[in-house]
Amino acid sequence: RPRDAFQFLPIQPMVSSEDPDLTLKLLRTRTVEKVPQYEFEMRHSFERHHMGNCVLRIAQPGNPYIIEAGHIGYMVKPSDRGHKYAVKACKMLFSLAMQHDLNLVHVVTEASNIASMRTCELLGGTVVSEYEVEHNCKFQSRKRYEIILEDNPKDNNAKVEADLPKEDTILFETVSSSSVSSEDYETERKKRKR
Repeated sequence: RPRDAFQFLPIQPMVSSEDPDLTLKLLRTRTVEKVPQYEFEMRHSFERHHMGNCVLRIAQPGNPYIIEAGHIGYMVKPSDRGHKYAVKACKMLFSLAMQHDLNLVHVVTEASNIASMRTCELLGGTVVSEYEVEHNCKFQSRKRYEIILEDNPKDNNAKVEADLPKEDTILFETVSSSSVSSEDYETERKKRKR
C-alpha cells in the first residue's frame, strides 16, 4: 500500500451538540469514481427513526467528480424538514472534512431547490458557479457553493455514542418510516421540550 493511500477514519455514531435530536450514524464507506466517501444516516436520537442521509466526499476541489457532485450531499425526509437538520449535519461533517485536510468544501444544488440553497447560505456558502446540465433530455440549472471551513462554525462538540452515559446510549434498529407518523413525532417532540 502506498504511503499516501487514503485511509478512512473510524467513526462512531455522533450526536449533534447543537440539537440532541440529531444523530449521524455511519452507513458505509466506499470509493466512487476514485473518490472516497463517508455515507451517513440522519437518525432521530430518541425515537430512532430515519430522517435522511448525508455524504462527505474526500477529494480536492478540482477533482472532476467533486465538480459534478460536490463534497457534501444531503437529503432530509419531507416529514422532518423545517428543523435545519441538513445545516446541523453539515456542521458535523465539517469537522471530519478538516481531519482529512480539506480547507473548503463545495456543495452542488439544483437552482430550483430553494431549501438546499438556503442551507448553503446558512452555512456561509457563496455561489462560485452557475451552470446547466442535461438530465433526462432536459436542462437543469445548478449552483455550486463554496464553504470555507476555517470561517465556519463546526460541531466540534458532537458527542460520540461511546462518550454518552450508559443510560443514554442509543440503540440503532431498523424502523419502518411508516411506523412513526409526523403527528406522533411532533407530539413526542413537544412533550420532551416541556
